[in-house]
Order: sequence, then structure tokens, then C-alpha cells
Amino acid sequence: MKIKIIRVENSLKHGTFGVLLINNEVICLTLEPPWRDNIKNISCITAGSYIASQYHSAKHGPTFEIEGVDGRECILFHPGNTVMDTQGCVLPGTALGYLHGYRAVLNSRNAMEKLNNRLMLYKQFYVDITKAYDD
Repeated sequence: MKIKIIRVENSLKHGTFGVLLINNEVICLTLEPPWRDNIKNISCITAGSYIASQYHSAKHGPTFEIEGVDGRECILFHPGNTVMDTQGCVLPGTALGYLHGYRAVLNSRNAMEKLNNRLMLYKQFYVDITKAYDD
């Protein structure tokens, strides 16, 4: 199994927005921190190919961890709406909007449930992250 995250927008204030696809079908939108040289807790991870594994988070419950990121660990998929809700993780959503003055992904819990329903059949899967914009 392979998923793709295509990053389509990067803003230092609002974060990095993308689209998550499984078998070329859009499953949800994504929000990550802005690109800040892959610095732990404040940056999205470097675009590339990774393996994700099932993970149980004490805070977020059943989810997935993206592994093999240089200098980083515990990069999870979990619910959240704005860049203030992530320290390097991927937040899924079903729509874009604004919350508390920040661009946001909305309906994040619903999007996470949909993602879990599609991916919990797999103990591991590939994640390809690319960008569709110039820096």
C-alpha cells in the first residue's frame, strides 16, 4: 500500500497544506508545520519516501507514525485544525477554512476516522511526499 501527500501551499504563518491520496483518490486534505529546514517540533519533514507503521498514541489513540525521517521521530497522523496543533505531525481534514485567525483544515476527527478506516488493515505502508510549488 502506498499513499501520496502532495503539498500545494506553504506559509510561514499558516503552515504547509496538501492533499492525501490513496490509489490516486483524494482521501483528505493535510496540514503540517511550515518548512523550516526539518527542525524538530517546528518544521514539516523533508519531502521524500518513507514507511509508516501503525502506532498507538496515548494522546491520539490508534494512528500511524512516519518512520526514517533524519533527526526526527514520532511524526504522527493525528487530528488537529491549525498549525498551532502540530509539532511536526500531519493533520488531516475534509475542508479548508479559518480558526482563531489561522488557515485551517476542518473536520479533522472525521478525516482521521476515514484515514484509519482505509489504512488500519495495513501494519505498514509507504508514504510519498512531494510538493507542487516552488520555494
